[in-house]
Amino acid sequence: MAAVPQSMPGTAPPGEPPDPRLDWIETRVCSSLEVKTEKFRVLLKTEEPRLMLDDFLDQVDSPRIFIFEDKQNDLQASRVPPSKIKKKVVYFVKLSSVVITKDNIAQELTYGEISENPLEQLSTLSQEVFLPLLCSSKNQVGWPEVIVKDVMDTMHKFIASVYVTIGQIKGKTLLPLPPSELDGEVDRTPRDKEKIHVLESAIVTWTRQIKNVLKTDPETILKEGSNPGPLAELEFWQEKAANLNSIYEQLSGERVRKELSYMPIHAQKEGER
Repeated sequence: MAAVPQSMPGTAPPGEPPDPRLDWIETRVCSSLEVKTEKFRVLLKTEEPRLMLDDFLDQVDSPRIFIFEDKQNDLQASRVPPSKIKKKVVYFVKLSSVVITKDNIAQELTYGEISENPLEQLSTLSQEVFLPLLCSSKNQVGWPEVIVKDVMDTMHKFIASVYVTIGQIKGKTLLPLPPSELDGEVDRTPRDKEKIHVLESAIVTWTRQIKNVLKTDPETILKEGSNPGPLAELEFWQEKAANLNSIYEQLSGERVRKELSYMPIHAQKEGER
């Protein structure tokens, strides 16, 4: 890519950030990607990414930008995330359609990281950040009970769906567990009912997943029209056996056994009421 002409408006003297906005972005990029400031300033001297950054800051219709290292360990900027992430990507997103200035940049821009395993990152964020925030009674003030239930049901389904998808990508069946935030809640009646509802939903999902694994057979390979060789069926049965063994290990785990043991306790408490 061509270097930025020395006469280009907004270009700073060599070695200095062009303006406070790019200085703000530079600090966060270098911290997240663990690169030196010199590498970011090389990016600013390259025409295409520099114009992209200027456009992001100065144009109201440029909502986001991604900064990452390429195969040569050079920093690159893009309006869309890279198809393959080397380590991680830093993204900056506008909270509203505005021109970014040195005075509003901290309020109008949000930023974060995308790891090389974005689904696993999303799963962790959903379970450890978003769900606890939604579960907090302080954040539910003024919400009707039906809205609280609907939001929590949707969030639980989303977390389960992401976890199942991670397993599909890895070629294995992962059974989504109820969130750990519900552990140990056996004395408060509303929370008790919420936990049993989430657990029942998880069991329904497990049942469907296990049935799907059991239904697979070697003829599936033939139906795909890939002209499998003589070892294809052996490989199929090896993979199916490994998948079933993985499911068994998950169902035998301490967390699952603890959750399932809660079911008869709940039924007994209901009978005593």
